[in-house]
Amino acid sequence: MYYSKIRFSLATIPLLASSTIILAICFATLSPQLASAQDTSSMLERIAPSDSVVYVSWLGMPKSNAAGNPTEKWMAQKEIQASYKKLLSAIYDYLENNPPEDPIVAEFLKKAPSMLETSSASFFMAGIEPGKEIEETLYGGMAIKLNEHEKWLERTLASLADKDGEDEIPLERVAVAGKDFYKISLDKKNDLHIGITNGHCLMAFGANGIERTLANLDQPAPKWISETKKLASFKQTLGMFHFSPAGLTDLMDDIPQDQAPPEFLHLEEFQAISGQLGLDETGFATHLLIQCPKDPKGILSVLGGSKPITIDRISEMPGGVMSAAAIQLDPKMILSMMQSSSEYFDSAEGMDEAILNIENYTGLDFESEIVDSFDGFGSVYSEMTLSNPTGSGVIALGVKDPKMFADRLGRFRQKVGMKVLDLGLGSVEDKQYKDYTISTFTSSGFGQAKLSWCLAGEKFYIGQGAGPRVVSSQLRRIGRTKGRLVDNQRIKGMFAYGKSRKWGEPVMLSHVDVESIINIVMPLAQTFVGGERIPGFDFGFDDLPSADVLSNGVESNVIGVFRTDKGFHMVERSTLPGGSTVATSGIMVGMLLPAVQQVRHAARRATTMNKMRQLQLAIHNYESVHKKLPPAYTVDKDGKPLLSWRVHILPFLDEGDLYDQFHLDEPWDSAHNKKLLEKMPDVFDNPANYHVPGKTTFLGVAGDNGVFGLKKLTFADIEDGVSNTVSIVDVNSDNAVEWTSPKDLDPDEIKDLLSFTNGTWGGSSCMIALCDGSAELLENDDESRLREMMHRSDGSE
Repeated sequence: MYYSKIRFSLATIPLLASSTIILAICFATLSPQLASAQDTSSMLERIAPSDSVVYVSWLGMPKSNAAGNPTEKWMAQKEIQASYKKLLSAIYDYLENNPPEDPIVAEFLKKAPSMLETSSASFFMAGIEPGKEIEETLYGGMAIKLNEHEKWLERTLASLADKDGEDEIPLERVAVAGKDFYKISLDKKNDLHIGITNGHCLMAFGANGIERTLANLDQPAPKWISETKKLASFKQTLGMFHFSPAGLTDLMDDIPQDQAPPEFLHLEEFQAISGQLGLDETGFATHLLIQCPKDPKGILSVLGGSKPITIDRISEMPGGVMSAAAIQLDPKMILSMMQSSSEYFDSAEGMDEAILNIENYTGLDFESEIVDSFDGFGSVYSEMTLSNPTGSGVIALGVKDPKMFADRLGRFRQKVGMKVLDLGLGSVEDKQYKDYTISTFTSSGFGQAKLSWCLAGEKFYIGQGAGPRVVSSQLRRIGRTKGRLVDNQRIKGMFAYGKSRKWGEPVMLSHVDVESIINIVMPLAQTFVGGERIPGFDFGFDDLPSADVLSNGVESNVIGVFRTDKGFHMVERSTLPGGSTVATSGIMVGMLLPAVQQVRHAARRATTMNKMRQLQLAIHNYESVHKKLPPAYTVDKDGKPLLSWRVHILPFLDEGDLYDQFHLDEPWDSAHNKKLLEKMPDVFDNPANYHVPGKTTFLGVAGDNGVFGLKKLTFADIEDGVSNTVSIVDVNSDNAVEWTSPKDLDPDEIKDLLSFTNGTWGGSSCMIALCDGSAELLENDDESRLREMMHRSDGSE
């Protein structure tokens, strides 16, 4: 039966709760009804303890009102109401024609849309205690105001408890603190309890969750509830959220290193994050407060620019573009964060090399003459149309000393232009526009991408797309008093709101033309998905309102971030309910996490390649000095193995002092030499592998036909050619060896060579270094081919 597919656990309960709230937000975009949005029942607030880590409440949905605010007017349009009613009808018809096997499930699904419209709810998690296992202390709960659905839920719970089948949910009637509940057994402490209390469905899970949740209801609502309510004065409050990361600090030690948040972000500076969703006179609004110290460290420190964004700083930004943003940052803090992140992603060497190249090319000191030239103000805008789907954009950066910056820019233009030509990367040309010089780099690659730049007054403009015209169009706006972003009523309103709250000007400001987005996205969607329908479900893209209707009355989305005594206060205003950037930020983060992992993976791969090239260069230098390749290991007079080739190339890795500490006439695991395992140079450590300290995954190809043999060999003995023969292999962590030990890889002694080498870099690939000094990621799903490449003289090229 259907219930056999359901499994309840501590992990699924929060997911179910959050999914319900997300569905409610989605329905809010079309809902024509509102039961009692102002019903902020104290039970929804008292359910949470003061030490809640997460709290979310949903109090109601916007209502349609042709005489209301922009959001209510937008929802009241006949076409939108008709589309919504057809969607509901399609849902009911589908359930009628395709009923679930269990009648209780069928009835619940029919009631779901109405419950989402009329029911308010709250959810919390709490109970994280330092020094204790999370499963011993974590608990959570949820309260849902039932309204007219109370009797139905009573019958449903009683019916489920009376059923006795292995496919059914095992509900057991129990009494807790004199109240009737139903229990779903998970384990001794972490049962799930469901019951009806004071017109609410009450659920609790976790360590003694029901007892602790009921105890919360006997206490006043936490203080942070009232503090969060003060963030905004809404005509109609739709929801509230609160996150307190303090309780999570001690859990970080249990997170694997490759998954833990990087220390340089200083996430402990986030003391609490609170927010409210609601309707005001402008439409749909979100208020978010990030509480932090006065002078925060880490990621929050980049917003510590000394100058706020004043009207005059954005006076040249155009108003008729798809998106625009301005921000005040601390340039030196950004550089510091970049350097810290490069260390975290194991790409510090790459960043250092890039900075060194810039300094060598331009003759400018990167930090003092480039980074410190900017005052921290930055603005950007982008344009996209159906005829220009790739878009174009301009960035404007404030400079401290225009005259000095012009001199440095001239030196940069001359040096980089010469280097671009020398490397065959493209060309750099100058074009005069009025009193300004616009330089444009045109790449020689496919598509001939263009990047233009120009200094005008106290701002440095960088344009992408459409060549110098994208910058000259911005220069034409200098001094204009019409068509400016600052004339937009939403922008004016944001500045006025900051002053009314005595916050001053914002440190970040953004503007998105939602109407333009709708008018671009809808025709594209119509082209690709229009007409398609789910079999048996009588609603498709063609049943949605037209772009003209959806964009009718839609005002732009505006965000302002203000620095206050408590931290950073963000205000967002839009017309479309549920279209909030804040509401979707969690989804965006979830989408970005895999990308972050990919960046980290790529950085580790580049670092590993660089280390393997260093090892191969050291081997070349060894061969040049000793007139032979280093042996796989040295032996004593009795032929007993002593020390690995990795030890004997130390002088050629600038590790002469460490080399002198070895007793070369003793084996690697002698009492003296074994102490040196912990001094393994970083060049032997692969950042993508996790193994015991003192071990390496960089193994030489040994054996009778390998590069590392026991007899005297030179590169001339590699008959298959140095560019075709593998010298070093990065094996998986299970096969790591002590770096000083005489252990390597003999391909003729390993039956499953792919299993031995694959696993670190995903799929059927491993990192190899060739005898010519190069390194590459080899797709080695052909075991015989890999084995041939490890032989120096088998006639294979």
